[in-house]
Amino acid sequence: MNIMNPKITFTKNPEVSSKATEAELILYDASMEAVHILNRTAYLIWELCDGMHSISDIERAMRERFSVDNEYDLLRDIDLAIHQLLSKGLLIEDLNKDVSNK
Repeated sequence: MNIMNPKITFTKNPEVSSKATEAELILYDASMEAVHILNRTAYLIWELCDGMHSISDIERAMRERFSVDNEYDLLRDIDLAIHQLLSKGLLIEDLNKDVSNK
């Protein structure tokens, strides 16, 4: 799977519940009986994985929110975070969504 395709979107696993604190997001996956804690950068990626935001949208939002320089390879970090969320079953790839017309 190539998640770096700018048209791909992701959605949250509906079996995962979340609780926000000031600095992080706590996720609970009832099916795996597992707790995951996301820092604020992973939290933003999680929030934008709503089936409406593409990888390009996520990159733009992160650059704006965290004042990331354009030369920094932010897509590599986004790729790593999304792969981790997918591998833990917290996100689902939305194969039927095409956000290319946004």
